[in-house]
Amino acid sequence: MNISEKAERYRGLIIHATITMEKAMDTYISNYFCSDKTKTQEMHYLFLGDNRINLENKRQIFIWLAKNHDQDLLKKYVSIRGEMNKNNSLDKDMIFVIEQRNIFAHLLVDVYKSEDDILHFVKFKNSRKTFGFTDIDFLQLQQVITDISVLIFGRLNWLTDSLGSPLLDMDGDFLPLD
Repeated sequence: MNISEKAERYRGLIIHATITMEKAMDTYISNYFCSDKTKTQEMHYLFLGDNRINLENKRQIFIWLAKNHDQDLLKKYVSIRGEMNKNNSLDKDMIFVIEQRNIFAHLLVDVYKSEDDILHFVKFKNSRKTFGFTDIDFLQLQQVITDISVLIFGRLNWLTDSLGSPLLDMDGDFLPLD
């Protein structure tokens, strides 16, 4: 696979995985504020839906809810990035995911500088800055996103038991109302 194909594949996988994580966060938030499936879906569609609240603001709401009402969720999370920084937390890993996702979504890939195992993304803001991204970096990012999504989906299944069933499947799609 050439550099352009690799960049397209990595971009697609990271953006898709981050969207899935975001939909889990949306459902967690709407489950907190709404007590029935119809209202939960409406809140998701009307307030949390695409382009209404950005991912960073959703992260802040999600973390506030977890800190104030679901400490067990925060304690349960173990960062795979802990080897690099023992102070990593769910919140710090979510910030990391958002920052990395923005690199994949918005920056140009320097196809001339990139190598087989390193993609170089270029940012043009006040100056030219290059970010190198190895295959190992990609796999780690993908795992962090998966770990966060699985944690939230697992908690959603626990939270939605009181409503009778989960609202989302593992792809982040709403299940049909009964």
